[in-house]
Amino acid sequence: MSYPVALHPAFTQVPKANVSLGVDCHSSNPSSIPLQARALLHLTRVEHNARILAEDKFPAGKVRGTTEAAFNLATIRGGRCLGLDDETGSISKGKKADIIVFDTQGSVGMLGPAEYDPVVAVVRFSEAADVEYVIVDGVVRKRGGKLVDVSVSDTSGESLSVEGNNKKTMSWSEIAQEVRRSYREVQTRIDGLSIEQGRRTLLATFRTDVTKLVDAS
Repeated sequence: MSYPVALHPAFTQVPKANVSLGVDCHSSNPSSIPLQARALLHLTRVEHNARILAEDKFPAGKVRGTTEAAFNLATIRGGRCLGLDDETGSISKGKKADIIVFDTQGSVGMLGPAEYDPVVAVVRFSEAADVEYVIVDGVVRKRGGKLVDVSVSDTSGESLSVEGNNKKTMSWSEIAQEVRRSYREVQTRIDGLSIEQGRRTLLATFRTDVTKLVDAS
């Protein structure tokens, strides 16, 4: 889908330019925002330096994009893009407690970098397994590296009744089982469809010029 542009000077040097990072479709992309920040940083540098290398030269001095800029796109600038920077995106009194805590001491990748620069450690060396705690609006969603049990509702929006109350608590293993069941159900429906007809419909929907399509293998 081409190179990312969020770290282009046009967006990093103009205060009014609102850009941030997000995750598109979780069925085809990891949902890790630090991973998106890392990909952004690396791809931005690849694109910029490729033009220099194409001239048989070599980049010297500073590289395009900074780790701090990528980190800000994943945090406070995300809040600004949504018009919610007075509520979230940074840690300060009065804002929602939206906090992620990384276990740098128990991480092989983050251990050294964290001593140098915690922001560098998060953006360029962290993995999902390094996240020790996730707190959303003050509610703990991950504790000790494990997702906590959650209360769920049925598809009608009404809470499920368990033992006389109006909530059903599910563990991660139960949620994973439901995800696998849903996958099998969706796959069964897919098997009964015409993939070629779906392709033609998709191309027509986006008014795609099929003469521009080439085999990328």
